[in-house]
Amino acid sequence: MKKNLLLTFCLMNVFLYAQKKNIYKQCFFLTDTIECNSIIKAIHQLEKGNFNKPFGNNIYHKIPKNKTVWFHFRLPANKETSYFTIANSYLHHGKIYTHNAKHIDSLNTINYYDKFGFKNVFYRHPTWELKATNTPTDYFIQIRDDEPKARLELFLNSSNDFLKRNQIEYFLLGTTLTFLCSLILIILALFTTQKQYSLLWYGGFVLFLITAILANKGVGTQYLWSTSKFLIQSSKSFSHTLATMCAAFFYANFYPLTHKHKIIKKIFLGIGYSCLLLTTVYLYKLLFGGLPYWYLSVWIVLKISLLIIGVLHFYLLFKKVIPLYLAIGFIFSIAGTFTYQFYNPTQNFSLLKTYFFTDIFYLTVVLELTLVMYYIISEIVKGKLLSIYLEKENLTLKNSLQNIEDTHKHKFSSNVHDTFGSYIEALNLQVLVNPDTQKLHEIINSFRNEYHLLLTNMFTPNLNPENFIKSVESYCSKMNHLTSLQIEFNHVNSHNLSIPIIYAQEIYKIITELTTNVIKHANANNLLISIIYYNNSIFIELKDNGIGFNTNTYTKGVGLESVNNRIDLLKGAFTINSGANKGTVIKIHLPI
Repeated sequence: MKKNLLLTFCLMNVFLYAQKKNIYKQCFFLTDTIECNSIIKAIHQLEKGNFNKPFGNNIYHKIPKNKTVWFHFRLPANKETSYFTIANSYLHHGKIYTHNAKHIDSLNTINYYDKFGFKNVFYRHPTWELKATNTPTDYFIQIRDDEPKARLELFLNSSNDFLKRNQIEYFLLGTTLTFLCSLILIILALFTTQKQYSLLWYGGFVLFLITAILANKGVGTQYLWSTSKFLIQSSKSFSHTLATMCAAFFYANFYPLTHKHKIIKKIFLGIGYSCLLLTTVYLYKLLFGGLPYWYLSVWIVLKISLLIIGVLHFYLLFKKVIPLYLAIGFIFSIAGTFTYQFYNPTQNFSLLKTYFFTDIFYLTVVLELTLVMYYIISEIVKGKLLSIYLEKENLTLKNSLQNIEDTHKHKFSSNVHDTFGSYIEALNLQVLVNPDTQKLHEIINSFRNEYHLLLTNMFTPNLNPENFIKSVESYCSKMNHLTSLQIEFNHVNSHNLSIPIIYAQEIYKIITELTTNVIKHANANNLLISIIYYNNSIFIELKDNGIGFNTNTYTKGVGLESVNNRIDLLKGAFTINSGANKGTVIKIHLPI
């Protein structure tokens, strides 16, 4: 079985590389200046020698719109039936006349809307069966086409070669469509598990590209919509419009575009909505007809949109929003588009080379779609890994916060015991020994101040990035009223950086903790608190004029230990500079 498959594959490749299309060398156009509207006049022009313009080596030809063009070739006597093909699924009009031994005959007429080539020979391109003859025969081909450039790729094959070429073309097309269908199945599976609606836009992009390929290859007309004049006339440009719309909406919604890239997102959305507007014209055309050349305007809009999308991808690559391979995919896609538009393959190419250059646009788009699918999967995997990491970090954070909470509870009970307990004992002793009203009043006032101070330090407001600075200012103002310490607060945020909520909460607690230490232990008159946002970092500095301490011999109390834990939790660092009677400076760096 494997040997048979390998042999078939090798024979297919030999056929693809080896087969040439040399019939064009025998073809000559009727001189452009001569009008001809019947086979009789065409035969007279041949006798006069006016079929003298070489057909040429190129596949694509410029034919005046709605003008009937004739070309001719002559074959010797042939005992075998052969098949003559013009590889143009949308040829508007085609007819072959034969002339030998003064006998004129006509073969099947092919028309764009009702007399398709595949209805005579079950093949997507216009094909005529040339019967075996005993005498040399002249063949006159009458064609008319409305396309800006008409594809006149000619084949003259024996029955066996015609069937081989037919099978290989459908095999290559089927392989491409199977691959694209597999992308749709993958994206549906990802959507089912991820519930990301932007993935549906990618699925739509692939689906309408499949429709465009079916339309471009003539397979759609052959199998699906041969009775619909609208789809015959508009399926190619209509499906490309819908594919471009889906692609633009996918880029706008799936790419990690932040507030900094809002203009890029708006441009993507603008392209999508522009394509949506174009589809409404197609709906009008479907309902009311008309606008036969609307597709020409659509192609211009789609080419401009493709260029804009390519430029946006290069910008996003420069800003490191998307990876390099996506930009490379778009380079190939744009190159494929312009190669298809401006490069004219030659008739003497091998079949494989011809398929490559005539389908280069679709091949490069398939490559682009493959790279986008890889990007989608890698982003989803990256998101899953990040989710697992965040879950672990969240568990660590919960444990750390619980430890900090336990430490605060211990400190709170210690403060209550040391502060309130001593005041209660002093009050009790004063009442028993010497009930002096003035002394009792002083003890109660001190008790009240300590009580308000403790409540203020224990209270944490509902913080968010918008009210964080005002909350710190309010705290400093309260401390100025409750204590003899004068606190000055400064902050700098020249780049308008936003502080995450968890940072706001922890920094507030760090400031209150360190301020309490200054009040209780520093014997200071002034405290300067500074918060500076710079280069995706937060810098905090607390500077007092207190008695200071020896940084080489001190041991961390509960307050500094709590501060250290919070800073470690935020992946930050801090330093303490102090000395006897030199005050204390604490500097903290927290990366965002």
